[in-house]
Amino acid sequence: MSASRSPSANGMSVGRAETRAEGFFVMRLIVFLALWLVPLIGFSADVRVVGSDLLGADFGTVLEVFSKRENLRLTTAFAGSRAGLDELKAGKADVALVAFAPDEKKPEGSFVALPLAYRIAVVVVPEHIELTQISFKALDGAFGVGGAAGFSLWRDLGAGGAAAPLTVTTHVLAGKGDELSVDLFARTALRVPKLKSSVLRYHDFATLKARLSAEEGGLAVLPYVPPVGGGLRALLVARGEGEPAFGPSAENIHTGDYPLRLPVYVVYRSESAARLRSLLTFLWSDEVAGSLAKNPALMPVPLSGRPQVR
Repeated sequence: MSASRSPSANGMSVGRAETRAEGFFVMRLIVFLALWLVPLIGFSADVRVVGSDLLGADFGTVLEVFSKRENLRLTTAFAGSRAGLDELKAGKADVALVAFAPDEKKPEGSFVALPLAYRIAVVVVPEHIELTQISFKALDGAFGVGGAAGFSLWRDLGAGGAAAPLTVTTHVLAGKGDELSVDLFARTALRVPKLKSSVLRYHDFATLKARLSAEEGGLAVLPYVPPVGGGLRALLVARGEGEPAFGPSAENIHTGDYPLRLPVYVVYRSESAARLRSLLTFLWSDEVAGSLAKNPALMPVPLSGRPQVR
């Protein structure tokens, strides 16, 4: 009898062992999936965007709409470029919006920095002044403390016509929110980043435009390209004497050919790119570009440049 029961006992023993092995395998698989999936779910659900407030309130609203649409727990804190970059480096944020000074190095190593939009400075003259371009040297002479002498008359800047023998007056739009463009202009075009005391400052565009309509005109710096047909012409700008001059078109600004620009970068860690993919793709979408373009002082990356960024 024992012999006849033996195969049955052995079979039950083997069957139980197989069942335990299968159960152990399933449990290990569940644990593995949990350990692998839970962090991904957590990371994709919580994203913190920090940094510069130069993109305006509309940008924050667009991000909020996107986060609700994508069911993404998104928090923002636009307290400035330096504070945002420090948070990103400390691992307290996922994306930082940072405006780097022209001579400032972007973070290296695992960090990626891609331009999202630009703040600019635009040099303009009234349309009756026969001048289409200007160099840094001439701008330094006209606006800068310690700039080269010999740029006080329109003909010194290359202008012809009735205004040629007249004195050039210089002006900047320096109302609330416009100071950045004045500082950008001074730090980029002038050897000493300080304006002459003779440079006239205005807090509203209408007053400045009215002043430029006088016969002697004037050379002015604006934070945006003047509207077509508005009586003002944006000048092409050359970095050096004899170098090509470029106007403030979206393409010239994006490529860096137009020199009076300050990029606002999206900075993140390269290892975070996969889980941030939906947000990063959205940042260079038509929706965001359209929102940024509502602010005349902002120039989003042009349509032709967005595929390269993506």
